[in-house]
Amino acid sequence: KLEDGLNIRDLLDLKDAFLGITEGRSEKISYLEFREACQTILGSTHEEQLKELYLQVDVAGEGHIDWDMFCSHLLRQFYEKDDKMKATKVPQWQRHRPIGSPHKETVQHIDILQNPKRYITISKEGMIGIWDMKMKMTNTLKVESGLVKSRNLWITSMAVLHNLSHKIAIASTSKEIMIYDLQSKKRHLLHLSNTRSSICSSFAALLE
Repeated sequence: KLEDGLNIRDLLDLKDAFLGITEGRSEKISYLEFREACQTILGSTHEEQLKELYLQVDVAGEGHIDWDMFCSHLLRQFYEKDDKMKATKVPQWQRHRPIGSPHKETVQHIDILQNPKRYITISKEGMIGIWDMKMKMTNTLKVESGLVKSRNLWITSMAVLHNLSHKIAIASTSKEIMIYDLQSKKRHLLHLSNTRSSICSSFAALLE
């Protein structure tokens, strides 16, 4: 189509031609005026293409068009072309990559560590997984409590203590909050009379 080959410079020159032709009279131009302007600006152009474009713009068959009508037609053409391209474009999905997991029970919380950025996950049975930003496992850690046996311990919540380097707070059914240092793997226990699933987040907010 003729309009597919138009660039910004062509459109600016055509706009000037429209305004120049219509100066001092009606803003609409005839087919003969349109053809002359296009051939002057675009050079050698097939008569059939010009006639087809003009008739597509002059949908009401009035025999005259203006610049706004011409622009509206071009926009419709561009939108239709874009929609067709989107409808036929095949998504380039990445190949499926299975990710192994150290978790045997439900993952209770997922968060992000800073400096460097990593993902951290913790599951019900107390297994901590640390992943890089491409979801590659870099480290694991098993949570242990000093009050109950591991098989009786269920993790209920976790919060990253962003203002304390490499430390996380973990709430469990043992009615305690464990502060874990991910580097030294040391833990500090805070015994509580009642531990809810949201208490870690509240505790982390108080520290921050």
